[in-house]
Amino acid sequence: MNYLQRALSSEMLKLHRTLTLWVTLLAPTTVSALYFLILLSQSGQNAFRNDAEAWWGLTKSTCAIWSVAMLPLFITLETALLGNIEHSQHHWKHLYALSIPRSSIYTAKWLVSILLVTLASLVLWVEVLATGLFMRWTHPLMGFGNPIPLWTITRTVGGILLAALLILSIHNWIALRFQSFAFASGVGIAATISNLMVLNSDKWGQIYPWSLGLHSYANTAANLSRLYTLAIGGGLLVAILGAIELSHRDVLE
Repeated sequence: MNYLQRALSSEMLKLHRTLTLWVTLLAPTTVSALYFLILLSQSGQNAFRNDAEAWWGLTKSTCAIWSVAMLPLFITLETALLGNIEHSQHHWKHLYALSIPRSSIYTAKWLVSILLVTLASLVLWVEVLATGLFMRWTHPLMGFGNPIPLWTITRTVGGILLAALLILSIHNWIALRFQSFAFASGVGIAATISNLMVLNSDKWGQIYPWSLGLHSYANTAANLSRLYTLAIGGGLLVAILGAIELSHRDVLE
């Protein structure tokens, strides 16, 4: 455990030299701002039948953009940036020469990735709530009244976070395994684009890793037990396999 704590402390210090923290704030804010502008374009008209529909419409629409497009791209970028810290300066030889297990280094990277995605999800949660409260204040006819569905917002955003564990583990492995920043980014972009074609499929939508986030809340017929087993169990399995593979890999430069 001491080894892991040391590796985590090192990873947190490295974040100060990257754009990762800024991206963590900007990614959810971009999504929230987009739907905020959509609501403003309605000129305060009553677009919803009641308060509950208004809050759910805001949550569902914001999270749709987040889960389908922005979150996969954000995970791709932040894992690539974390990996590039070591690849760009050829630090792997130095890291693997330290008196700590190689698996601790990999695990620390993985945990920091989870922390960043959790932070981004928290920012999104706050901004969804802030958007609804602002619209209630400036455009009362919109229908964002009481009660505020804090549990619904939390369950939706949190469910997407859990459903993203598998793709986070996949991208973390790719980013640390391959030196090319362009390759790691390209895989994420290709997977996200493919997701747009797969997510509505009854057969593949609930098992394709990049579609799990949307199905976690938008598909009332989804098998959530299977979905979260795949996302969480698969994410842990990929993380373990990645740690084993990188621990036994020879570093030539």
